Amino acid sequence: MEKEKKWFKDFDGTPTKGWTKLDKYYHTKYDFNYTSVEWKTDGMIYLSACLIAPLFISILAKLFFGLSGSQGAQLTVQLLQIVCALIGMVVLWQRDPKGFWRSGRAWFFVYSALPLALSIVAGIILAAIPGLENGYGQDFTMMVISIANAATILALMYKLDKVIFFRIRETFKLHWKSLLVTAIIGFIILFSVSNLLFGIVFEKIIFKINEQSQNQQNLYGPLSDANASTIVKVIYAMLLFIYAVALGPLLEEFVFRNSWFTAVSNKWLAFVTSSIMFGFLHYGTTGDFEHALSYTSAGFVLGGVFLFSKGNLTHTWMVHLLNNAVSFALMFIPLSV
Repeated sequence: MEKEKKWFKDFDGTPTKGWTKLDKYYHTKYDFNYTSVEWKTDGMIYLSACLIAPLFISILAKLFFGLSGSQGAQLTVQLLQIVCALIGMVVLWQRDPKGFWRSGRAWFFVYSALPLALSIVAGIILAAIPGLENGYGQDFTMMVISIANAATILALMYKLDKVIFFRIRETFKLHWKSLLVTAIIGFIILFSVSNLLFGIVFEKIIFKINEQSQNQQNLYGPLSDANASTIVKVIYAMLLFIYAVALGPLLEEFVFRNSWFTAVSNKWLAFVTSSIMFGFLHYGTTGDFEHALSYTSAGFVLGGVFLFSKGNLTHTWMVHLLNNAVSFALMFIPLSV
């Protein structure tokens, strides 16, 4: 731990002794601390509540309750996962009331719980307005709710966790060249590994999985409907861009890299578990375990970029943003041929 601290105490921009030649391109005044809490206690409580218990629940639901084809089972799993997260939040908050919020460990719990509250609001809206649950009303309502959720959490982060934004600003100002190089190379690796290797070679060619994940299908909404009007598709595409490209990548990097590594406080354990959790996020409540490799591999690539850049989420954010932007553009190719 003492050796780790020496790596992150030189705040004048000059690499300390022992740094590699590349480190000067990623070093900032606000370098990331990988050991904020005791990982054997607080870190394991966090993992139990946020990953181990939810993963166990999802596997049971997949095996015995038809998770993939049952909306009731999916809703139940989602609610149980939120309950697990809330229990973990209460336990960790009681152990360190002030540091829990100040350190950034709380963001995963906010990320888990806030959508439930907003979904209740969405349900009330859908029930109150006749016909809104039919057609594209539900697609638009859920997309607006997703945008509101992301914007709200990011606003809270900006208010309560300014150090991260200082780090981002310094990176864009002083290290934009290394940021650009890392983003491009990271995106190429991410796209090649997640989409080409696991998404096409393994899933489609080797395992003969031709259906898209439910997570991906849910994103299309009216875009995949030939009868939808152009204006409907354009408005939905704009909302999808705001959520999936403008807000989503930054929010997910805050939660699954910065906050997760802080809460686990063990660099390599956090690397493995955050990657698994990032994949689980995309298939855990829908039961699409057959797509686990492509989503989880993306988590490992982004986690690797986070470690390589000395815990600077600016780099993982840009890699994630590029990947989502390209994926967003590719969504329209099969629709136009």
